[in-house]
Amino acid sequence: MTQYFYFMLLAFDVDRAIEMVEGREPSGWCDVLTTATAYGLVDPEPGPVTSINILAPVELNREHAMSTDLSKPLIVASLGDKGGSLIIDGYHRLYKAYKTEVKELPFHKLSIEETEQIMEKRI
Repeated sequence: MTQYFYFMLLAFDVDRAIEMVEGREPSGWCDVLTTATAYGLVDPEPGPVTSINILAPVELNREHAMSTDLSKPLIVASLGDKGGSLIIDGYHRLYKAYKTEVKELPFHKLSIEETEQIMEKRI
């Protein structure tokens, strides 16, 4: 069964993305605190919720997250020519890195062309 990452009306074939990056050196390193904050993984301050983060994963299994391998790079899709990007594999690793105070995580960034090969529009 193929693993997909869903974001709004898009579906990304994660298994194909993993195959694409296999054997590559990581594209770079992301700052865990900044990235975890952007993706809504940082524990909110007590009090009323004033906004909703659309990048936050719908389901995050915290127990599973703590068993993940932080040496495995995140996979980031390239969205359009304006430089937008989206993590499509690695939310659990990012959460674990944040909780264990790891400062940086490696990532693979797919090119726009590679992203188009693994992306499907859901209508």
